Amino acid sequence: MSANPWELELTAGASAPLSVGLTQAPPADVSVTLEPADSTIATVAPTSFVLGSDNWSSGMMATVTAIGSGHTTVAIVPGSDSSLATYKAAIDVDD
Repeated sequence: MSANPWELELTAGASAPLSVGLTQAPPADVSVTLEPADSTIATVAPTSFVLGSDNWSSGMMATVTAIGSGHTTVAIVPGSDSSLATYKAAIDVDD
């Protein structure tokens, strides 16, 4: 999985775009889920999408919004479960 940027620094109420794609063409469609580690500090939308042969390298755009107080650092931490067709990126937030 690739993300651009891998880390965002936001102030409360600010939003920033996040591009998520794959580093190689998948053999089948891949479901991607983006989950904030703490939804009281930051949100992401959309929370899920599908990457396939037509968009794996260009990726999909999501928006990360800081809702906590003060300055928030959002780090994108990719992970995968046991299925090759499902990827999850936990979004760690520090306030």
